[in-house]
Amino acid sequence: MSIRPDLLAVLPQLVADQVRVWLPHLATCKGVVGRIDLAEVKRLGIQAPAVLVSRFGARIDRTHAGPHRQYLIDMAAFVLTKNVIGLDRNDAASAITQALLAQLPDMDLAVEGVGEASEVAEHSLITTDVQKEGIALWAVTFRLRVALAGFPEAPPITPQLYVGWAPEIGAAHEADYELVGGQT
Repeated sequence: MSIRPDLLAVLPQLVADQVRVWLPHLATCKGVVGRIDLAEVKRLGIQAPAVLVSRFGARIDRTHAGPHRQYLIDMAAFVLTKNVIGLDRNDAASAITQALLAQLPDMDLAVEGVGEASEVAEHSLITTDVQKEGIALWAVTFRLRVALAGFPEAPPITPQLYVGWAPEIGAAHEADYELVGGQT
């Protein structure tokens, strides 16, 4: 198995690309670094509706023989909406977070070393200051199981079949055996 050497760096964008497939009408959908709060929203000038996917932590989950480790990567999909004619920002945010809650547990990024999402949860990030700005800010957090190093490639096994004739069988007659399909 060959794991991308930049897997942690590109993981938020890989998830954002999948979110874009589920929610193609988002104005903004991209991977970012770190957590999103009101100050960051203002600094980035994000077009709403938006989903910003971030990775913000990791820990060893399991160690297998070898040793081969699997990690749980803490991720968040930050949802930002604004009021538009005919759609309240909170209703829009709820629709987006509902889609994320429904889709993330079954997400398959088709990337070597990236497993399933677990512990999917929704969190309100709405504060008085966020409300004053006329936006809704939510996060859907989840954990992705990943491997950061692949298993070494196993050497190829070349099966060989030998035939012996009774009564000349067993360890004492090993030289009498014949290779089926070729010479030794």
